Amino acid sequence: MFTLSEFKLAKDKCPDEMRGLFGTLGIDFPGWDRIISSPQEWDRRITQTVCSVMKSATLSEGYARLLDDAGVPYRLGNPDEMLASVIAHKTEIIDSAARPNGFINLMDALISEAVSNPEANILLKREPKLQGLIEAIRKEVSRIKRDVSSLMAKTANDAPEIFAVLGKVHAVKSRI
Repeated sequence: MFTLSEFKLAKDKCPDEMRGLFGTLGIDFPGWDRIISSPQEWDRRITQTVCSVMKSATLSEGYARLLDDAGVPYRLGNPDEMLASVIAHKTEIIDSAARPNGFINLMDALISEAVSNPEANILLKREPKLQGLIEAIRKEVSRIKRDVSSLMAKTANDAPEIFAVLGKVHAVKSRI
């Protein structure tokens, strides 16, 4: 996330923003001398904490998930560019967490339509095993919908924290 030269630039150009980032991440600011003497350690701690907030293994994975969930096109690669895209599409990302999952709803609608079809009803009456299978699929779709809704609600609830952290990171990155 930050190289030695970026830490040095942050010290000169935006020391308050960097202190604010440490505070937002819940990391005690160690002082510039310690940061400059072991930049990899502080970069690792910052990166791990940001990834933890996004619930991802890497920065790129976290950014990609946020952008992908919102349907925002992106290119894997430079994490700084991906971060800028996440910040630029904050509203879409937050809104996407409130939208129901389209695939799950489509599956549910197709099953309902198939079962309500008169020809399907005749077949279902003749084949009780098929009716049992359809009922099992319906139950599984309902369970998946609940799980997806729960996950989306969690993402929506986490959005303020995620964007507080990413906003601080972006504030530093945009100044150096």
